[in-house]
Amino acid sequence: MVQLAEIELAAFIGFVLVISLSGVLFPGPLTAATVVRSYTDKWAGAKVSVGHAIVEFPLFLLVAAGSATFFQQNERLIAVIGIVGGAYLLFFGVKLWRDKDTFDEEKSKSKFTGSAVVIGITLTLFNPAFILWWATIGLVVVTDALTFGTTILLAIWVIHWLVDLGWGIGLSFGIQKAKQYYASQMKKVIRFVCAALILIFGVYFLASSIWTIAA
Repeated sequence: MVQLAEIELAAFIGFVLVISLSGVLFPGPLTAATVVRSYTDKWAGAKVSVGHAIVEFPLFLLVAAGSATFFQQNERLIAVIGIVGGAYLLFFGVKLWRDKDTFDEEKSKSKFTGSAVVIGITLTLFNPAFILWWATIGLVVVTDALTFGTTILLAIWVIHWLVDLGWGIGLSFGIQKAKQYYASQMKKVIRFVCAALILIFGVYFLASSIWTIAA
């Protein structure tokens, strides 16, 4: 007979899956960079996910240790991160916009693309929305997970990351399959759209963070 606790745990895992999917499906700078990097590396999504996890797991542990309130009570710190992150995204976006060799298999290896793992680290580290997510929605997930025990808490993070990893791999393999149909003009459109998306996020983070400090 299925116990009530088992039903509650299954429901909670379903909740975590939905929350995780909503995060990865939302178009952000990390997704845009993965799309571009995937054109020359079919494992780019997996590598970006590893870089993302390198930053995310320590932050997850901090939230579990009760440090989320520190971020909630220090808006100016988040604002400073937002300014630095916004400036970095602007730099990253402009570089992508101007880099005509992004989709060149050979030239891109030593240019914009660099290491996909490093891209995952930097675009996660300089993304204030990521920190705010863990200080708010992530805090709810961690708090609820703790009611099931430490083992379930760690299992929940693994599930969350596997969603990120699965999305990244699927995105990369999809780009690899579809790239044979890209016309040269379509390549430019993809590059400009991804660059524009990153620039929009950069401007938003920069402006909102400056506003927070000035208010």
